[in-house]
Amino acid sequence: MGYKKPDLHTTTVLVQTAICEANSRFNDGFTQFEIKKELYKLKWILDEYFDRSPKFTGEDEWIDEMMKRKVIEILKK
Repeated sequence: MGYKKPDLHTTTVLVQTAICEANSRFNDGFTQFEIKKELYKLKWILDEYFDRSPKFTGEDEWIDEMMKRKVIEILKK
């Protein structure tokens, strides 16, 4: 069967939508907090995976490069 790679774009859009709803002034605090709890749960799932997954050759360099790009984009704003 093999690994079916999830669609990163769709996942990103879903997370961004949740973030927008959690920050929307049109939602009450209860709704916003429930959405934020789900985002925390997703974060914890990812953190647990990264803690348990092996390190790969070149991984640290790739992470450093991505962080540098992120800083550059922030500074451009």
